[in-house]
Amino acid sequence: MQPQVTHTMGWMIDTLQYAKGLEKAGVKREAAEFQAEALAQALEQAASTHLTTKDDLRTSDQSRDTKFSAIHQKMTSEFVAVRQEMASEFAAVRQEMASEFAAVRQEMTSEFAAVRQEMASMEIRLTDRMNRMFILTISILGGLITITTGLTTLLHFY
Repeated sequence: MQPQVTHTMGWMIDTLQYAKGLEKAGVKREAAEFQAEALAQALEQAASTHLTTKDDLRTSDQSRDTKFSAIHQKMTSEFVAVRQEMASEFAAVRQEMASEFAAVRQEMTSEFAAVRQEMASMEIRLTDRMNRMFILTISILGGLITITTGLTTLLHFY
């Protein structure tokens, strides 16, 4: 057997030294070499399918970082979209409120104008009635004065 150093995913196996160790333990040379080769192959196969290397971890870390970065970007863009949507909705509500307040102000202005007009009309009617009553009172007083003067004259004659 020729000295063979097998590198298996970061492990080094010296198959010649292993075979010599088996021979010293009483295993025949042919069987020792077969076991050494079989062990090297089994370890290489196991390492290639079951063990994780530093490169595997780096690749996994990079993949995870890429996925987290993508998730972070998606969340960030979602937050931006939600903020924009909220800002738009708040602007719409503010506009609606301003519109409603303007409508209420206009309605109040119209109502106050109608009440003022009604009060002015009532004032005119009241002033007109008071003027009529004043004229009537003056007329009645004038009539009473005329009657009183006529009676006084009559009484002087008798």
